[in-house]
Amino acid sequence: MKMMIRVTVMLIISAAIGIGADYAFGQSQNQNSTDLSYLRPQEVAQQFLDAYNAHNVNRLMKYLSPDVVAVAPDLTVVNGAELNKRYFAAWFSSVPDVHDTIKSLTTGSDRFVLEVVETGTYTRRMPSAGAPPAYGQKLHYPYVMVAMIKHGQISVMRLYEDDLVVERQLGVRP
Repeated sequence: MKMMIRVTVMLIISAAIGIGADYAFGQSQNQNSTDLSYLRPQEVAQQFLDAYNAHNVNRLMKYLSPDVVAVAPDLTVVNGAELNKRYFAAWFSSVPDVHDTIKSLTTGSDRFVLEVVETGTYTRRMPSAGAPPAYGQKLHYPYVMVAMIKHGQISVMRLYEDDLVVERQLGVRP
């Protein structure tokens, strides 16, 4: 009986040490740098927003699938991670102090709905046709992001905002 208890205890300790080592060195089966499928939609939303608020484009791209489809409020569709990366880099350059604050976050098994308030100062004209000139306009507006998640990354992202509010703040409309 004592021998069986010792063997059982040794197996438990061996398993615990193995699991602990994998965790300590970031090598657990589910948590490596290329597989984010272990992330729940709430975690994807929070980590995406943290990277956005840090203006870290490379970290932000970690949470977008290579074939992500992003739909802007004006219904412009931006396909693929590379084009989205360029967009975010230009936005962070145009609004260097941009910051989003979460108002609410709702999640499902494969999606999230994130309601935020975005603030910042528009100091550099966006490199796109029809972008308004920049002269230090203050931005403060709500928007909603609806995102579909596959394998821990955003595969579809739809943004909704009141363009009239944003355009007034940019000086495009009275």
